[in-house]
Amino acid sequence: MFHPPCRARSLAFAVFALVVMCSLPAWGQDRASVQGTVTDSSGAAIAGARVTVRNPATGARQMTVTGRSGFYAVIALPPGAYVVTARAPHFTPRSVPGVVISGEQAKRVNFQLAPGTLHQEVSVSAAPPALQTNSA
Repeated sequence: MFHPPCRARSLAFAVFALVVMCSLPAWGQDRASVQGTVTDSSGAAIAGARVTVRNPATGARQMTVTGRSGFYAVIALPPGAYVVTARAPHFTPRSVPGVVISGEQAKRVNFQLAPGTLHQEVSVSAAPPALQTNSA
């Protein structure tokens, strides 16, 4: 014969177990990543390049910097479609839209950056010479 306190504990345990089992599929959903390398046009690694992974639907973004080998990794991303952008000083930035990740997927996105153009601006301003009114 069941006593009421035992029945309540059994019910509480059953509810707890059900909640835990239902949440297990969602547990690993934020384990997707985007990773790759950033190189120049000759294939040499670009250390210190900034890589941004942005989800246009939510506005969420994560940023990282490449290491000495040009490698980067952005982890713990929720499933979705992303725009991945790489930029480095003296190079033209490059973006890859529509990078779709799901589940525990590790998506590889490599970049080859072209040298940027150097913008130089020269401003010359000179005042005309002062007029001398008392000369002979």
